[in-house]
Amino acid sequence: GGGGRSPSAGGGRPPAEQKARLTRAVKDFNDLEPFVKKGYWLEVQSGMRRKMGYARYDIENLSGKQPVDLVQKFEALDLACRAKDFDGAAAAYADAKEALASAVNGLA
Repeated sequence: GGGGRSPSAGGGRPPAEQKARLTRAVKDFNDLEPFVKKGYWLEVQSGMRRKMGYARYDIENLSGKQPVDLVQKFEALDLACRAKDFDGAAAAYADAKEALASAVNGLA
């Protein structure tokens, strides 16, 4: 990869700390599943916003690139929640969960 390091958005946290935070984010995101199934849309949206803002920065810092795919999946879930669309939210949640897990697993 090129040597052009982007300025750290993680407040200079050590990578180990960012990874630990990402591991927690994955767990927290997985914990949202029952809320998605029950249609507790606000809980899903606020839980996702709170946790995934950090996850996005940490993945970006650790991988050196923006997790565009992941962000799109979160946005799709957010839209499905706003539309109170059970099927759409379930599908979007599954996609986002998979994208988050693979982004985190893809970090060295």
